[in-house]
Amino acid sequence: MDNKIVTLTPMSETFTLKIKTFRGSFGWFFCVWTAIL
Repeated sequence: MDNKIVTLTPMSETFTLKIKTFRGSFGWFFCVWTAIL
């Protein structure tokens, strides 16, 4: 049970980090898209 918690915590941290970077890149892409249009 303890092993699952230890392995799940880093995964969730990297998952939230991926979401943050994805939202950041998407926001940048949206700004470029509106600039082109």
